[in-house]
Amino acid sequence: MRLAFALAALVVASPAGAAAPQVISTDPGKDVRLGVFAVVHKDCSTGAAPEIRIARPPSHGVMLLQSVTLSTKHVDNCPVVTAPARQITYRPAAGFIGQDNVAFDVVDPVTKQADLHPVMIAVQTMQLKP
Repeated sequence: MRLAFALAALVVASPAGAAAPQVISTDPGKDVRLGVFAVVHKDCSTGAAPEIRIARPPSHGVMLLQSVTLSTKHVDNCPVVTAPARQITYRPAAGFIGQDNVAFDVVDPVTKQADLHPVMIAVQTMQLKP
C-alpha cells in the first residue's frame, strides 16, 4: 500500500521523520492548500482516505480539514485514479503578515503509520515575495 500526497500532482509521501519543512507563500487573508492525501495500492486500487492529525497548530491562523475526491493520472504505473482523500488548508488570521509554522501527520488508515509534514508558511504582500 502506498500513502499518496498531492499538491498539484500525486506523489508518494516521504517516510516518517524524513520530511524537510515545505515552504509555502500566500497573500494576507488568502487560504492556501497544504496538500491532498489519498491511499493508492500497488494494483492501482484505492483505500479509505487517510486521517490527518495536527501535530503543531498555527500561531497566526487556522487549519481546515476537508473530505474530497481526488482524480489524477500522476500515480506511477496507474491510469487515472479517483480516490477518497483528505485536504488540509491553512487560513491566516485577519490582518496577519509574517511567518507561521505548522506540522501535521498523515496516518495510513490500515497500518496506522504516520508521516510528519512540517510546513513554513510565509504570509506576505506581493511586493515582499521572492
